[in-house]
Amino acid sequence: MRTAKRYLALDYGDKNIGVAVSDPTGTIATPVETIRRGDPTAINASVKRVKELLGAYNADEIILGFPVKMDGTEGKRCEITRAFAEKLKRRLKASVILWDERFSTVSALKAAPSVSANGYQNVDMMAAVYFLQNYLDHKKGEHTMEHFDEDIITMLGDNGEEQRYVVMDEKEYNGSKYLLVVEEDARDDDDAEASIIKAVDFDSEDEIYEFLEDDDEFNTVAELFQENEDYDIEF
Repeated sequence: MRTAKRYLALDYGDKNIGVAVSDPTGTIATPVETIRRGDPTAINASVKRVKELLGAYNADEIILGFPVKMDGTEGKRCEITRAFAEKLKRRLKASVILWDERFSTVSALKAAPSVSANGYQNVDMMAAVYFLQNYLDHKKGEHTMEHFDEDIITMLGDNGEEQRYVVMDEKEYNGSKYLLVVEEDARDDDDAEASIIKAVDFDSEDEIYEFLEDDDEFNTVAELFQENEDYDIEF
């Protein structure tokens, strides 16, 4: 017997987020709405609306359109989309699946009634419908999907034992790369304390990190992580 499960699809763009949803059997994709982003740098309102839609449609999995290039390579948009996926996963504690959205916008443009401002909003929404339907059809064949996995960093503690950390966010400052991390076992704890680590070696095959201990540098970078974010984490 097939278990009822609904999927929420998001076509993430600079100005709009097209939304589609599956039926309870996970068979048919239908359009929902277009979320107007407003300020592209502030995503809190968009994430809040996605949370409302997950609840309204009783969906527990997000299918996020992944904008790979036509030759299959990843560009800047893929990097931006991965960052958005991480924010959704962290804030909503929902499963996020990245799904190839190539050709979905082309199909949506052919189906759109016009290319007016409202027409383009419809394109975003219909693009979500097309790649969600593609996902649903593909899933019936029980193929392996590309899940958005957590980035895990392993650090060596003072006691010489390895400790695994989940990467929550990433920033660059003055030419250096910083990661906001929390212990893997405590990632779902609202009172968990975050740490900041800094990349210190870019020449080796694997990046090497160290904990940030300088108070002034820590405070400066911590402020960067907290800008336009709503982390439920105390530094």
